[in-house]
Amino acid sequence: MRASLVLAGVLLTAPALAQSGDGTYGRIRGDLALSVEALGGVSSAGAWAPAGSVAVRARALDMVGLALGYDRAFGDGRYDFAHASVDFRPLFFARWAYDLERGPRWVDLMLDSLGLEVGVAWLRPGASDGGGASFVLGGGVDLPLWVGERSLWSFRIGARWLSAKRWDTQGPGRDDGGVEVLAGIAFRTMVRAGLVNAR
Repeated sequence: MRASLVLAGVLLTAPALAQSGDGTYGRIRGDLALSVEALGGVSSAGAWAPAGSVAVRARALDMVGLALGYDRAFGDGRYDFAHASVDFRPLFFARWAYDLERGPRWVDLMLDSLGLEVGVAWLRPGASDGGGASFVLGGGVDLPLWVGERSLWSFRIGARWLSAKRWDTQGPGRDDGGVEVLAGIAFRTMVRAGLVNAR
């Protein structure tokens, strides 16, 4: 029991300096975060069914940017959509500025990855009938698996909600929204793109 308490105390009080040097874990070595992900889960569109999702993301200073993806439910009928959204993860610089990045690093990186996505989806892209636009709202968190100097492999857990109403002139002409719950692997790396002048 005493050994467990000591180990828990060490993990919770370990300073970020011992793990990354500055508490940023490589995130200021570049000004653009690029990531790819492949997730699987379930979708409530029509009836609950297995679903898959792939996406790419680009965030300035790892805080705000764009996400582009394609999701598909594998039920009886076709239900798939392409989506584009704003990917907003504001906690990193807020926590870093207030000296809250104190470790352990998996906790810091997990908290900083909490984010929201707001955008649009196109249901059944390329379909001759039944397609249309939809509002999409999502969110997620990344659980770090491996942390490098600029790169990160993580286990991502997320959810996405689509609102498609029959009265929407840009929509599919019927109530056709749904909820997805997804999990899978994500890879992120930092690159220098000249968004911020290095001094």
